Amino acid sequence: MVHVSIIYSIKYKNCAVQDVSVYLGAAPIVECLQNFIPNVIITSRVADASLFLAPMVYELGWNWDDLHLLAQGSLAGHLLECGCQLTGGYYMHPGDKYRDISLQDLLDLSLPFAEVSFDGKVCVAKAESSGGVLNPCTCAEQLLYEVGNPSSYITPDVVVDFQDVSFQTLSSSKVLCAGAKPSASAPNNLLLLASKDKGWKGWGEISYGGYQCVKRAKAADFLVRSWMEEVYPGISKHIVSYIIGLDSLKAVSIDEDLPRDSQDIRLRMDGLFENKEQAIHFTKEFIALYTNGPAGGGGIRSYSYHLL
Repeated sequence: MVHVSIIYSIKYKNCAVQDVSVYLGAAPIVECLQNFIPNVIITSRVADASLFLAPMVYELGWNWDDLHLLAQGSLAGHLLECGCQLTGGYYMHPGDKYRDISLQDLLDLSLPFAEVSFDGKVCVAKAESSGGVLNPCTCAEQLLYEVGNPSSYITPDVVVDFQDVSFQTLSSSKVLCAGAKPSASAPNNLLLLASKDKGWKGWGEISYGGYQCVKRAKAADFLVRSWMEEVYPGISKHIVSYIIGLDSLKAVSIDEDLPRDSQDIRLRMDGLFENKEQAIHFTKEFIALYTNGPAGGGGIRSYSYHLL
């Protein structure tokens, strides 16, 4: 077992940075494979596609200046990086004739794998007779996942142009993937993530059901905010609220009148506070809804933690 780690010395001015991490590419992994032939490699942060590209470069003897091969290898890695998302996971939609996968098929998903040749030919596949689905649609969906500019998908190893990528069904469990091209060599700068202290998070949830449950949830929201204001004036502006099952996925204010009343909803409140005491106080006030809030509430959960 070998651990790969690269240390960067970075200085920041006027910024309370707690730690940093850089997305590395395939090169350090390939170097480790060449020098140590390990069974397991533990890396620091590495770009997802690079984790797959490294064994391709090592096993197939690719050169770092053959950008076409690196582009095709990165395409394979990008398609595989989210596992079963390529073979039907996060794809099924009842009522859609193209995506209505049976529950039994969804229960028996296969992790995808890739067959990659020396010349860069790539086929993605799943286990024969497994469930799920692998076709040009699932491949196209995964191809666009987390891609900002399809003509310039930046990885630490090569910048890839996905615009001419095509998928051809070879069988019910195999798809040919072609057309990835390099638009530039490896970038000079790598993506760096820097975390900083963002204070303390406090959150709470409570369920209400039945007649006028939405109004009771709004009353609970009003009470918690008011209790917090009594101790910390002005703090309500640091709290956001929404009702799961009614407006949690839409840009609708909790104060807005809605045309219907659900039968089963859940109030969620999140606060971002300056210190631990405020976050803990928020969770205590939220729990007080059990005895001091509207009728019929239950299933309270609340928590506070330091946020980076």
